[in-house]
Amino acid sequence: MLDDSVGGNQLTDAEVIKNLPIRYMEEVFNQRKFDVLDEIFAPNIVEQMRQSNKTFLSAFPDWHGKVEDIVAEGDRVMNLWSGHGTHTMPLMGIPPTGKHVTLQGITLFRVVGVKAVEQWSHFDTLGLMQQLGVVPTPGA
Repeated sequence: MLDDSVGGNQLTDAEVIKNLPIRYMEEVFNQRKFDVLDEIFAPNIVEQMRQSNKTFLSAFPDWHGKVEDIVAEGDRVMNLWSGHGTHTMPLMGIPPTGKHVTLQGITLFRVVGVKAVEQWSHFDTLGLMQQLGVVPTPGA
């Protein structure tokens, strides 16, 4: 059992694991609390996660995301998420476009204890590139 940092309530490990995607989205992406990454991810991947999150959020500083659904089973927890933001800084060599984008994606975490030791995300990269105007939309 762990203390819930919000209300001092005791949470089971299963509840902590199921809450992991919500903490990740709300505290890291929406509140920019990068120190929370140390609580969510195992030491072997925390710096990689810190770098990738800071890179993405620097390109979309007004990014706001929402967890739409969560499924937890065994050592895995998966979530469907959505989000939106404005591209104001370079991303993957793409100069700022000033365009507002919306994305949906799925993230899967493998958890040992109460920390993610692996993380996989998939989102519509082609749709993102089309929204940024760097890849043409078919028929446009």
